[in-house]
Amino acid sequence: MSYQVYTILQVEPHATSPAPYESEVLERSSAQLVTLDGPADERFDRTLASCDAILCAAVEITRELMSRAPGLRIVARFGTGVDNIDTEAATDLGVVVTNVPDFATGDVAEHAIALILACARNLMLLDKSTRSGDWDIRSRIRSRTVDGSTLGLIGFGRIGRAVAKYATGLGMRVIAYDPFVGPEDMLLLDGTEPADIEELLARADFVSLHAPLMRSTRHMISTRELALMKPTAYLINCSRGPLVDEAALVEAIESGTIAGAALDVFEEEPPPLDSAVLSCEGIMVTPHCAAHTESALVNLRKNAIACVLQALAGEWPDNVVNPEVREKWLRRLTGRNVQ
Repeated sequence: MSYQVYTILQVEPHATSPAPYESEVLERSSAQLVTLDGPADERFDRTLASCDAILCAAVEITRELMSRAPGLRIVARFGTGVDNIDTEAATDLGVVVTNVPDFATGDVAEHAIALILACARNLMLLDKSTRSGDWDIRSRIRSRTVDGSTLGLIGFGRIGRAVAKYATGLGMRVIAYDPFVGPEDMLLLDGTEPADIEELLARADFVSLHAPLMRSTRHMISTRELALMKPTAYLINCSRGPLVDEAALVEAIESGTIAGAALDVFEEEPPPLDSAVLSCEGIMVTPHCAAHTESALVNLRKNAIACVLQALAGEWPDNVVNPEVREKWLRRLTGRNVQ
């Protein structure tokens, strides 16, 4: 008796091998996981042509790439945002796209709060100065408490709400801007105050970005927006690098328009070593690691792989980001119209 063995292409540089529990689940589901760095791998074209599913994180999944996989049922992203996947093309091709919408919500929120506190306390400068023997830096630099300061959140989804909860616990006033969230919903969360973006930028001591990357949000923070901020304010970005015009940010910090910034994400990742962002002393950086806690990454893989296995079993998967593909997708699987 023969049975079909499904091929799942995990395409990602530095991707991890399946954990023991993953191997067991895949074996029970008659699925094999093939892990490749990307299109440059000599095995890529052959594997892509026969794959039934793709698992990815940051690799670009284009129309051209998906069209070379005639049996492709699903592209599952390890993460929340799907800006690296051509979802319109996937819908045209009858391919379902899934994400993990609640991935690392608390973890990313904690990282944002950590960066806020690091900026408020000048931790980067104090660490560097102490290591160089400048003990007297403590007499020349005055840190500040966040208690009583104003945090402005741009984006009030799951992560933005978690940041608001933590910030409120630290005694911060929270104001938020999100065109997709009603003011009444913001007020329900411990009194978060809705504001338009101009008001938020002008009032906030810390501005933290938690918006998705779309055409309308690319470079949403540039010269004009930075000029609205207080000269003592800090910008925090744990969302998507291209939300911020990095050249404008460096100029704003070096000219004293704002006090500084802390970035976990960048327009180009990894940023080149000669990047102005990396050479700007007023910018604290971390390597897009806000979500990289052990528990978050384990749950991420479990949820993404679960969506793939649902699709391979002919089931409509959880966390679909292009639901309009449903009828076409099911018709591809069954060869008949869906009621």
